Amino acid sequence: MKFLRAIQGVMRIDKIRNEKIREELEVEPIMKNIKRQQLRWFEHLVRMEEERTTKRIWEARVQQKKGKGRPRKTWNKEKEEIYKRRWVDIEKREKNGKN
Repeated sequence: MKFLRAIQGVMRIDKIRNEKIREELEVEPIMKNIKRQQLRWFEHLVRMEEERTTKRIWEARVQQKKGKGRPRKTWNKEKEEIYKRRWVDIEKREKNGKN
C-alpha cells in the first residue's frame, strides 16, 4: 500500500481508505492475486501426467506422529476454502441477477 499511496500522491495522514486507492488505480488486493495464482497452480497440477515427479510428490502422504496443538493449515484446506468462497460468490451474483 505504501507504493500505491506514493503513486496516488496521498499520505496516511490524509485518511483515505486502502480500498478506495486500489479502486482508483484499478489494482486488486495482493491476497486475491495470490489465491488466484494458487488455484491456477492446482489446476495445472491436476492436469499433469501421473508419472511426473511433481504430481507423485503432491499425492504422497507423509506418515508421522501428530504434533501438539491445532493442526497447521494445509495447502489443500486453503484451496478448498477458496473454492467454497468462490462458489458462494457465484451463487450470490446469480441471485442478484449479475453475471
